[in-house]
Amino acid sequence: RAGATTICELCTLNKKAILIPLTRKASRGDQIKNARYVAKHPNFSVLDDDSFTENDLIKEIFSLIEKPLSNANKNTDATQKIVEILVKVSSK
Repeated sequence: RAGATTICELCTLNKKAILIPLTRKASRGDQIKNARYVAKHPNFSVLDDDSFTENDLIKEIFSLIEKPLSNANKNTDATQKIVEILVKVSSK
């Protein structure tokens, strides 16, 4: 699927994924928006739940396998940034 928490975890762990968001009939549409937002990132591929076929899925699997893993969204110093913000806030 393409829930916000799932996408955040995938980005944090720097994983590739095929996202298949819930349809508007089955949700509020937030998963579709989430998937569209990250679709431009090379670690993600998006398929439409209503219309994807077995061949579409196989094609996307092989496409992701062939692409190099991108580190564009990986924030390796997040812990350090959080500590700096907490120290700054606590000193006020």
